[in-house]
Order: sequence, then structure tokens, then C-alpha cells
Amino acid sequence: GMKSITNIWMGAVKKGRMPEAKAKGFLAAIKPTLAFEDFADCDIIVEAVPEIMSLKKEVFEAIDKHTRPDTLICTNTSGLNIDEIAAVLKDPSRCMGTHFFSPANVMLLLENVKTAKASDKTVATCMAFGKMLGKKAVLVGNCDGFVGNRMLAPYASQASTLLEEGATIEQIERVATGFGMAMGPMSLGDLVGQELFWKQRKAA
Repeated sequence: GMKSITNIWMGAVKKGRMPEAKAKGFLAAIKPTLAFEDFADCDIIVEAVPEIMSLKKEVFEAIDKHTRPDTLICTNTSGLNIDEIAAVLKDPSRCMGTHFFSPANVMLLLENVKTAKASDKTVATCMAFGKMLGKKAVLVGNCDGFVGNRMLAPYASQASTLLEEGATIEQIERVATGFGMAMGPMSLGDLVGQELFWKQRKAA
């Protein structure tokens, strides 16, 4: 929650990467809430609950009931079928994917995923949204894994196979970083959250 967000921005201040006034300005702009009613005047909403289709749909239905007809409702899913999520909205043309890579405050890549019914205005707004945030926004289609995770899947699969065949986590990590990766596949899994993959398998 707010504690984690505060730690991220104040950590950047301590490392000299951001003026304290700017960090405090970011924090002051956040209004924590547990009430969907507080979304009534939002222009764009990015949902980021765990990767469970039923949960995504439940949240989208709740957001749909408490937002303006022109509010864009986006999802941060890294691989679920966004057309299926958007189908629960009264107007699916105001939905598309906005997949921020982890950690979102560091990584520049933003996958904007065009759904079948997304309007031109929705697509243009999400691309402008990414630029406003200082991200490298790329427009991709709604397919399995989009672009980033479609490329990552065989890499992660081979890492798991190496582990099952006797290689140690340390060996796998050392080879990956030695090759030039910013972090190894096991560290990446820890960063994303291993429980996320478990929840996906359980929900399948």
C-alpha cells in the first residue's frame, strides 16, 4: 500500500535520484481508497489485481458501475485475454491493456494492448498516457503473452528445465547475468511473485 509507495520514492531521494520536494509532491497526489465510489471522476483507471480472470471481471464490473461513461478502464494484465475482461463492461470500446513491466517505477516499457472493440480515442489516449508518464509505449495486439511475456516464456521454461535437471539456482542466475541479462530468470520470478504463477495454475 502507501507504505511501499512511500519507501520507493523516499528511497530514490536517499539515493540522490530525485529531489525530496518532487517525491513528496508525488505522494501528496495519491488518494488511497477502498471504495469504488471514489473513482467517480477519474479519467483513466488501470486495474492491477492478481492474474485471476474471475477476479479481474469482478473488479471491472464494480468499476463500471461507479465511473463516468467516458472513463477509460484499463488492465495491467500480463497475459490474460483482455477481450474477455472487457466483455463485462457496458461499453467495451473504453477498455484496453496497459501492461507496465516490473518494477513499474523503473522499467520504461509499456505494452498498450489493443482489444477488438477499443475505439481510436481509447488507443490514442493510452499511447499519450504512456508518453506523459515517460514510458516507451508500444502498441501490440491481444494475443497470448502479448510481446514481452511471449518472448520471456521459452526463456523461463528453459531455466526451470535446467533446475529440474540438476543445475543450481546460482548457476542459472550466473549464466544469465554473464550473458548480459539485468537479472536472472529466478530473480525475475521472485520480483514478479512466485505466488502469482501458483494462483494462475490453480485458477486454470
